[in-house]
Amino acid sequence: MGSTLPTGERSVDEGASSASEHAIAFMTDVEGNWDYFLAYINLSEAFDLIKVDDDGTADIVLRDGWAFVFGGDVVDKGGFVGGSIRTVRSLVRLKRKYPERVTLILGNRDLNKIRLTSELDSSQLALSRLAAMPGPYWVPETKRVTPEMYLRKVAAAEHSIPESKVSESQLATANTLANRIRWMLKETMGADGEFERRQEELVWLNGGSPVSEEQTAQNFVDSVQQGGFMRDFLLLGQLAVIVRNTLFVHGGVVKNSFCDGSTDAVGYIPGRAERVAHVVEWVDELNEWCRNQVQEWTDHPQWHSPDSSAIKEARGGWAIIDYVVPGCCPSVVMSRHLNENGMPLAMDKSLMERLNRGGIRRLVLGHTPHGNCPTVIKSSGPGGMDPSVEVIMADTSYSDMQQLDNRGNAVSEVQVLPDNTLRVHGRLEDNERILYTLQPTTSQSELIGLTHTVSNRFVKAYLPEKRSFLFCNVNGFKTEYDVVDTQAAYKLFELPMPTPDDLPILKHKSKSQSSFTSSGDDGMHGCDHEIASHRAAMARDLFHEIDKNGSNNLSLNEIKEALNNNQVFWKLVSGMSGTHALLSPAELLKRMDADGDYRVSLTEFQDVCKDIWRHTRPSTTLEMEEIRVAMQPRKSAVVVMCQMFFQQIGQLGNWMLAVVRLMRQQQRA
Repeated sequence: MGSTLPTGERSVDEGASSASEHAIAFMTDVEGNWDYFLAYINLSEAFDLIKVDDDGTADIVLRDGWAFVFGGDVVDKGGFVGGSIRTVRSLVRLKRKYPERVTLILGNRDLNKIRLTSELDSSQLALSRLAAMPGPYWVPETKRVTPEMYLRKVAAAEHSIPESKVSESQLATANTLANRIRWMLKETMGADGEFERRQEELVWLNGGSPVSEEQTAQNFVDSVQQGGFMRDFLLLGQLAVIVRNTLFVHGGVVKNSFCDGSTDAVGYIPGRAERVAHVVEWVDELNEWCRNQVQEWTDHPQWHSPDSSAIKEARGGWAIIDYVVPGCCPSVVMSRHLNENGMPLAMDKSLMERLNRGGIRRLVLGHTPHGNCPTVIKSSGPGGMDPSVEVIMADTSYSDMQQLDNRGNAVSEVQVLPDNTLRVHGRLEDNERILYTLQPTTSQSELIGLTHTVSNRFVKAYLPEKRSFLFCNVNGFKTEYDVVDTQAAYKLFELPMPTPDDLPILKHKSKSQSSFTSSGDDGMHGCDHEIASHRAAMARDLFHEIDKNGSNNLSLNEIKEALNNNQVFWKLVSGMSGTHALLSPAELLKRMDADGDYRVSLTEFQDVCKDIWRHTRPSTTLEMEEIRVAMQPRKSAVVVMCQMFFQQIGQLGNWMLAVVRLMRQQQRA
């Protein structure tokens, strides 16, 4: 059927009979941010990352007992370097590897790429057609930018003249495929700068060799052709999935107002006068409609005629394009569970009753960025009685607006366990840990999702290391946080304090461990020479590991291979740009090559390592067993351990100092 994991009647995929017993891991709104994608995979308890192949795809293992739902919006914004290609390819690879346990939900940033085949067709690029081409019909006319308006701005900026002075020849020069794509990304998809990020990603995938604008533009075109990575993703995706009592969609099911005046999307199928009454049947039929629309697009990817671009219905898949634009019909992609100020929006009683009748008690979704970790919205009848629905919004793409990628270090995982317990764990932008569970049978973290109406703050997360709750207020684009200790938080809501056993705690591994903390080099005084000596030795060992041909020099190809397959080297050089952007292999070679002979000697490599370590300090607790494993000869499994390890500590210097302490302990023993 394609819409639900088994509930006794229906299933996601044929043969997925055991999937209903799995724990579900959820990630959403990666938006082309490769660093965030890897951060989630490393954080997740459902995955093991084996390696990243030469084509940029991640080889990921989905552990036994787990299924995975991706919540949509896989492309567009990227991190410091674009990551849309690698992220899409990796998710497609994962879906094909585990077809019965992986579900790909489609978001607006995914489905709007259907437009590329018609709007970038050669018939639409002629200068003679430019004046007749409309801008995006869903944008108010006073704010709408047509392709001609955009190209005039480009030409005017290029020649430093007013737009009114741009000549036909100058306009013709600006009318390139690359600039048409830039117009689409900026003015119709909310992805300004994605063209340049895609170009940088292609350079990275090309081993540092230059990639032209024309080649980058062709990559966008090819991505939606037969065999293209974006087309593959769209063919494998769907709009919704039900797992036991939880409905997963991209945007949600409510909005202040859709185009028809309604405020919810439940039961609605585009083109039908009547809504589907039963939720499970609705999800099945909605996914079937989506598949038919994607098929219609692949069958008729261009405009019906070159002159019909002003008619939205005149191309294959037009209805699903219309389903994911602002001002659309009732849509599970474009819904938002927030009020006009950006605070959580409670669900009305009649809608909760309809969902409850269909067995739905929880919605998990993305689409709407809402702070530094997932937001829980609790809606229920008087006194917490039925009807009730719990909403988890997990889009954290605006976790830290001070960072270039707007995310920073924040990453969380939403889990739905086999008994339908919700579990959320992760870290905030300052690396503070979050952890809580929500289930109806205990008082565990019962404050999560409640709103204190007097102070207009809602409870966002539990901070186990501080034994406190994170409170949040949102007012438009302004988000404020407060940390409130457990006793004060329960008193604020006039609720009885739970016993200590009912509060989440961080469970440490049972094996014996030794650690050092954020005290910097405290406890290491008097051994500076020992530290320097061990660092130099480890830099030498790393150099020889990368130097595959034994030439005592690192070539461009060896650097590229190390970036893909050696997580120690990858972490070492990821901060060389000063912005934590991963440089291309060619740029890395240039920076490390002090004498300009286009190769890196051992001395040059050690000097680079020394300079990086000079600026690193410990920042968190380390487990000696992980270091001990990381120091063994590297095999694929060890690479995985190293990557998980480095994601946790954040700074390579931490690792070095921990190794020194381990060696000293071993010497004493």
